[in-house]
Amino acid sequence: DHGGGPSHIDLAAMRKIITEHPDIQITHSWPEAYFNSLDQTNIPLLKKSLNPFSTGCYTSQIRLKKKYRQLENDLFLTEKILSSGWCQMLISYPEKELRKATDCMLFCQFHDALPGTSIERVEKKLIQRIDQSLVNLENLRNKILFKKSALGEAAEAEEFPVFLLNPHPWPVTRYFELEFQPPEPNFDPSVYKIPELRTLQGQKIPLQSLKADSNLDQDFRKRMLFKQHLEAGELRQLSASLINGEKPHPAGSIDNTYLIDLGKTQLEFDGEKGTIRKLTMDNETLITAPGIRFTVFEDEADAWGMRKNHYDKKLGEFTLMNPDEAARFCGLEVPELSPVRLIEDGPIRKNIQVFYSYGRSVLIVNYHIYLEETRIPTATGSSIASELVEAKNIPLQIDLKLQLFWMESDRMLKLFIPTPPETILEREVMNGKEFIPRDNRESVMQRWISGSSLNQVWALLNRAQY
Repeated sequence: DHGGGPSHIDLAAMRKIITEHPDIQITHSWPEAYFNSLDQTNIPLLKKSLNPFSTGCYTSQIRLKKKYRQLENDLFLTEKILSSGWCQMLISYPEKELRKATDCMLFCQFHDALPGTSIERVEKKLIQRIDQSLVNLENLRNKILFKKSALGEAAEAEEFPVFLLNPHPWPVTRYFELEFQPPEPNFDPSVYKIPELRTLQGQKIPLQSLKADSNLDQDFRKRMLFKQHLEAGELRQLSASLINGEKPHPAGSIDNTYLIDLGKTQLEFDGEKGTIRKLTMDNETLITAPGIRFTVFEDEADAWGMRKNHYDKKLGEFTLMNPDEAARFCGLEVPELSPVRLIEDGPIRKNIQVFYSYGRSVLIVNYHIYLEETRIPTATGSSIASELVEAKNIPLQIDLKLQLFWMESDRMLKLFIPTPPETILEREVMNGKEFIPRDNRESVMQRWISGSSLNQVWALLNRAQY
């Protein structure tokens, strides 16, 4: 009845069916009566998902879906940070403010809101609500973080205090990117300032200098990348400063075959096509040729897609821009720009930037390839907080950062990662995990998909989208 109950027209139609089929007993009833009438000893047990269903809802109004996931993640993160601050008696617990954010999240779960089956005006209003909640949550986090940082040591002149907080009840090892600036730019052309990071005990921390977000051609804002291990709930203070160093230069274009050898792990990047062609670990292939691609499939305007369980008509894929197209798209005054460039070539991370195009659309992908092992906690189930068992090394991390200028109608973009046929695929679903069938049906994940073979396991994690 779609929530509204049967109308007079519905009741008239039912009476007509009852009259036309005297051989069938048709009774007006309710759900409890139906289930109570069943043979309780012979009820079939279904141990798999009912999906796929309404496959159009998986991708419709993607901006709303991303905003919702951001709100969901920010709310849970804020609750953890505020709980630790309340335990330290730094704040009174802001229950009303968190309730408002929770109410907003629940409101956006309405069955024609989050699925993306409403008009554009509804989409904009929902995004507006979520943005307001995101700002409020950020203010709550900032309030407690300032109070926590006030417990640290006072900074010296020309020192930039850095505070890292692990709000989780388990240890984490991760890469951190942060940016800061001195009071004034450096106007001395004979020197160039680079960031340096140390512990409060004076131990130097390895880092990689990155381009600042600003495009001003000044020796001013600084951005750095480094890795740290934080224990559960730990707040760590570090000290950043600026020292004289060498100005970094862009690494430029790469060869047609660019190999990154990390010992047991080899990554082969195809500079001619602009993609990761192959990934092997301990001589076992995880990604096969022709490599990662961005494929375009036929879609439709139906936001529900109730009668479809797959979108498998491939129309093409994004290909490398020509050098003149890349230069024109970037608004440069040079005639050509290589569509595949090594932007960063440091001790911690390589960044290969690639310009693709398809039809009227443009895709910019930054392949961030981390060169160090990272220890992460592993768990036997979906609740990592309650089933923490040990930490393992991740020999390679790859982060794809996409900037998409989409101008196609009734088309769908899919990330294509070819794996060996023997790879066993699993995905996170609500309250658990599930195997992914190797057929053409649409499969959605919550936060991760994993692939396992004889000796290796890889995982694909997302930031916001299902």
